[in-house]
Amino acid sequence: MRPTCRPIWPFGSSSERRGSPVPPPSYDLAVVGGGIVGAAAARDAALRGLRVLLLERGDWASGTTGIAAGLVHSGFRFARDRKFHLALQCLREWETLHRLAPHLVQPLAVLIPVYRGGRLSLRRIRWGFRFYDWLSFGSGGPPRQILSAREAVRRAPALSEEGLLGAGLFYDFRCLFPARLVLEHVRSAQEEGADCRNYHEVTSIRRVAEGFELEVEDRESAGRSCVRARAVVNAAGPWIDEVGRRLTPDWPGRVRLLRGTHVWVDADLDVAVWHEGYPPCFGIPRAQHVLAGWDLAEISAPEEGVGPRAGDLVAWLGEARRRIPGLVPDPSRLLLAETGAWAVPRKDGRPSGDLPCEYEAVEEGGISGFVTLAGGNLTLFRRLAENGVDAVCKRLGVNRPGTTDRTPLAGGGFRDQVIFRENLVECTENLPRIPRPVVDHLVGLYGRKACEVLELGLSDEELRERLGPDAKDHVAQVVYAVRAEQARHLDDVLLRRLSTTIRPDRGLGVAEAVSRVMARELGWEEPRRREELERFRAQIGAQMDAVREAVR
Repeated sequence: MRPTCRPIWPFGSSSERRGSPVPPPSYDLAVVGGGIVGAAAARDAALRGLRVLLLERGDWASGTTGIAAGLVHSGFRFARDRKFHLALQCLREWETLHRLAPHLVQPLAVLIPVYRGGRLSLRRIRWGFRFYDWLSFGSGGPPRQILSAREAVRRAPALSEEGLLGAGLFYDFRCLFPARLVLEHVRSAQEEGADCRNYHEVTSIRRVAEGFELEVEDRESAGRSCVRARAVVNAAGPWIDEVGRRLTPDWPGRVRLLRGTHVWVDADLDVAVWHEGYPPCFGIPRAQHVLAGWDLAEISAPEEGVGPRAGDLVAWLGEARRRIPGLVPDPSRLLLAETGAWAVPRKDGRPSGDLPCEYEAVEEGGISGFVTLAGGNLTLFRRLAENGVDAVCKRLGVNRPGTTDRTPLAGGGFRDQVIFRENLVECTENLPRIPRPVVDHLVGLYGRKACEVLELGLSDEELRERLGPDAKDHVAQVVYAVRAEQARHLDDVLLRRLSTTIRPDRGLGVAEAVSRVMARELGWEEPRRREELERFRAQIGAQMDAVREAVR
């Protein structure tokens, strides 16, 4: 027997306590999935004036987006391969995202080496540069160059000189903190009136006269409740088919799943290196390490993408040594590995390194108002979300175009990040213990919202303290994460709110301090605090242990 649903919010209202029936609250749109695509869809719909509910079973960006490499593709690779539609879309989205969130998205030099006997040639790259210049009307970032073999090795010492003919140098963008980009979209949606709830899982969906009724479980309190929506957007990433089967057992599989592995290497690179092939092999410079990847393997369920596997790492290590020999000169320099499940539209065709860039918005046949958003990446997510909300608006009879391409994100809204930082430094230079490096750090994470973190720090001297001797993050940021960004667990803060997410130790060095701050904010007893701490240490320990096992 199905449990009786309660209204989802507010719990325990006065009419409910008196025993009066309370109808489930109604929304125009319920979005299932709190990754970058779901958060963007919620923001888009809220900007169009729809009543929006965004639900995520875990924390924001705790799935595929949270471990993304952070590349925002300029589209050059697609122009070179004559995939003109993808090249043009990437070019437009590349420029749009940098304009909307300049504090999170920064230029990154990328080098593609050309070896004797390989499938690439310098002539093909040169042709791609010329076509891309024409496609972008000369506005596609800094000038692209063809480098000699000697120049290529000088720019990227990790390359092998043997058989190297030269390289192409161009520019993509990089988002160092993909999870913060998701949070920007969630905060923006909330500012437009959207109801955004993490740790709320949709356990069933059924058709009703007004649209859909969703049964929702609060994973923190284990409470169950119901909500109704005129339309539903399924943006659950690797869990798209699982969510679809909660609507109908006859759900057609919409995505194929790939397990991707990223390896953290103790190495130095000034430019990103991208070696063509399937899967692509790359190294991306980050703070104090290089993010390298990626190994792709077909899987049948999202759960198979959880946790790195030593066998996959051994295979990747051999491939990396062959294709970018200097990337991992010594296996002992591997720091950790993380894996995740990537969802791409289920289509007939050969494997392609561009698969994660494919996407589609599908309104399910015979299920009016249920839209599935499959695929996408950090470059094309906004367009995918816009297509999905367009389909919803058409079904609901709402004639309002999307405005996400020209509406700044919550932390955006300034044209020049340097000028914004200088103004903020000038405003805070006479305030106690707010040095310029702190302002620079906060603006790089929060953009305009850095003012809110600074204001919080100024309210209490203790909140201005660093989390550790070598830490860039401060106590105020942890408090802000709990009060303003819905952080509920230790890994929410360390892996998705602070800059610790890109430190080689993933925040282990400050985990104790962060857990104590969160305990005060959330009212944790000592056993709960220790449980959170041990769970986080075990999570990061597993990522490190897999690497140690692979290099034995």
